Amino acid sequence: MMTSEELLRLGEETNEMDFAKTSKFTDNDIIKGLECCYTTGVDCKDCPFDTFEDCNDVLMAEYVLDLINRQKAEIGRLKEGINFERERVDNIPNLLLQAKSETIKEYIERVSIKLADNARSDYWHWIDDTLHEVEREMAGDTNGLD
Repeated sequence: MMTSEELLRLGEETNEMDFAKTSKFTDNDIIKGLECCYTTGVDCKDCPFDTFEDCNDVLMAEYVLDLINRQKAEIGRLKEGINFERERVDNIPNLLLQAKSETIKEYIERVSIKLADNARSDYWHWIDDTLHEVEREMAGDTNGLD
């Protein structure tokens, strides 16, 4: 059976642990606390956790685990962002080819209209064939060309 003094001490430790769990320490505070507790030659008075009468490994471990989990989540979020941007960058060559092709087609259509308005009908077939040949050459497609 516990003495009243032991019960009082246990109650103080419980209240201290509850207070510590609700206290907000920055990431730097947690790192500094680890350095103070686990590096030789560092004085406890510099420790952010020194305000607690009985700083212990369990209390420190909870804060460290929380810090690690938050940093892991942030790393995961950043990796997702990097993968999304990498996919966008990898698609740039396809977008450029598509834009080039659309530009060439639009140019050929405009030239065709201008030539059709000003050419005699017996030249129109030759003009049309020549424009399509130029379009294929500009797009890099030489299939069917001599």
